[in-house]
Amino acid sequence: MAYFTVVESIERACARTRMLWGTPVYKQRLGAVPVPAYQVSLFRAPPYKVLFARESWHKDELDRIYWRARHGAKRTVTTLAGAVRRRSQPDEERPA
Repeated sequence: MAYFTVVESIERACARTRMLWGTPVYKQRLGAVPVPAYQVSLFRAPPYKVLFARESWHKDELDRIYWRARHGAKRTVTTLAGAVRRRSQPDEERPA
């Protein structure tokens, strides 16, 4: 698991990777440096993060939220446009 996490981080050109769980031995072999955690937030679901907006978010988290919202909006508009098109067709043109 840690191997694939590190490989993906390298492919994405990340400056750092968080490896919260696991033994410190393999982390030291990968060149990890201990960093104290001052604050840990757990959320039951990702949308609950909005309730705690005062916490600083990383750019990648904000990008992920933006793209999920954008693609969700596109799917909704596409679905609604298809429904409107189907309703506007005369009965003889509608597929069965």
